[in-house]
Amino acid sequence: MGRSRAWGGWRDGEWVWRLQWNRELMDREKIQEQRILNLISQVRISETKPDKWIWKASKDEAFSVKSAYKIISTDGRIDINRRKVAIQQQEALCIFCKSTIETVDHIFFGCQKTLELWNATLSWIGKQTAMHCKVIDHFNAFINLGNKKDKRFLIGVWSGLIWCIWKTKNECKFQQGVWNTKRTEAELKSRLWSWMTINNVQKVTEDFRRWFEVAL
Repeated sequence: MGRSRAWGGWRDGEWVWRLQWNRELMDREKIQEQRILNLISQVRISETKPDKWIWKASKDEAFSVKSAYKIISTDGRIDINRRKVAIQQQEALCIFCKSTIETVDHIFFGCQKTLELWNATLSWIGKQTAMHCKVIDHFNAFINLGNKKDKRFLIGVWSGLIWCIWKTKNECKFQQGVWNTKRTEAELKSRLWSWMTINNVQKVTEDFRRWFEVAL
């Protein structure tokens, strides 16, 4: 499994990524490589401090289901409704499917659009599970799909997928974006690969092309 130092080095006090491939990339692959670099370049690397996971929603900076649930759930509506913003009925509908009132449970786990993404991700990691519609139930079922050694990896996948759905929601809401399962799936895989490689998660393969095909 690769460590970040195998993929770059320090130059004038700044980290520079140098991705290594087994063959020369084709033109379209070079475009994908640049996209990857744009993503992982957003990660700040310290020359003196070891990398570690930080969960900003908790005072002890440690992830907990309770803190995650507190962030994304209120009385079942997305936060913008809790703040009593005056919105029309049409605007209260799910930003993706436009057919159901937008709730936390629906937009992350019940919408047909996001269900496609969950199913594609399960196929990618070679797992199967019932699709629960409540945050806690869904999280617990997902992270227990493997053995104890798999849990860190599965938490990363679940959290990454939630982040991608939320990011896409905001793009659709505020930047006239549209849902695209393939694009969101590709972004998820790219970000997970960079995050997990940097943090030395055991399940990550050094071969980025193989990672895109199958994670486990």
